Amino acid sequence: MIHKGKKVSSSNQPSSDFHGFGEDIRREIASKIKIKSNLRVLDVGTGFGRNVRFLSSIIPPPREIWSIDADAEAIEKVKLELEKEKLTDGIYFKQGIAEDLPFPDEYFDYVVSVMLLHHMTSIENGIREMVRVTKKGR
Repeated sequence: MIHKGKKVSSSNQPSSDFHGFGEDIRREIASKIKIKSNLRVLDVGTGFGRNVRFLSSIIPPPREIWSIDADAEAIEKVKLELEKEKLTDGIYFKQGIAEDLPFPDEYFDYVVSVMLLHHMTSIENGIREMVRVTKKGR
């Protein structure tokens, strides 16, 4: 896990479902997305992979669901889990940070991020980047 730009151990971190609010969070996310195929969605902060799994369950193929995380180990773990679960269709991962997203302007239809702000070195830059890569009018 990367916290404010530094690697920290996640072995002693609870892996609860967003502190018991997971279902409520996912319901709220789903209510904001006009669900259809051919969507491009970015999950900022792969973490334990909950968001990317959820997005893959509600957005039908063809699709592009990208998940980005500063921690390469977190990405690899989630990728392996999704491969075992056969949930890889249209799902892509990239190592990077929210404060400097490696995507072009207005590339995504939607950008999702849960439980990430406290990990950023600059919340302002992270939010600015998420807005930059989201299509206007979203």
